[in-house]
Amino acid sequence: MRRPQKTSIALKQDILAVAERLFKEHGYDGTTLQMIADELNIVQGSITYHFQNKYRLVHDIIEGYRVQLHQFIRDNLEDGYNCYFYHCLQYIYSLREIMKRRRNWELYYHKDVVGPWAEEKQHLVEEMYRRIMKDFHKSFTEEELHMTAIMSLGALTRLAQELIGKGEPIDIHQFAYYHMYLIGLLAKLDETTIQNNICDAFAFADSHPAPTIYMLE
Repeated sequence: MRRPQKTSIALKQDILAVAERLFKEHGYDGTTLQMIADELNIVQGSITYHFQNKYRLVHDIIEGYRVQLHQFIRDNLEDGYNCYFYHCLQYIYSLREIMKRRRNWELYYHKDVVGPWAEEKQHLVEEMYRRIMKDFHKSFTEEELHMTAIMSLGALTRLAQELIGKGEPIDIHQFAYYHMYLIGLLAKLDETTIQNNICDAFAFADSHPAPTIYMLE
């Protein structure tokens, strides 16, 4: 008797679950689509039908965590917070997960991941700066937002490469601080506003443990 075939949605979830475990165990370079297919007893085409390539698998796993983290922050914040504070929290929580161990750095900042991610997320970064600037009544043009997003993505990627490339233990607090400080500067915020929001964001994150992502544990 033939076993019933999985639905497309169920198979997609199984692929993500196996990929997440293998990425955790073997890293980005050490995990292949064939390994995932062998674990599930399917052909590679079943994977590429849903995810196209390995980058898309990593993207969707991390995107699932981002959505979960977004909801967690929304559920725990009181009314009246500003967008800069909110994004500071996102960076703190995310970077604390990513920087737990070196394999996470190599997975999240892999050259095959960073490039496509930056290109794909540019519109989201533009929207982040748009909201922050509106919250603080800063004037801007769409061209300014576009160029700010490009500078932001380039600078943050370069910062990660500089710190990770040293091969030394990373001070996660400092690493997150640099990210948030740069965003504040590019959003035209004054020094006091930047420092107060960063300080408050760290205090909030320390008192509200966030959900974790299995792949980065």
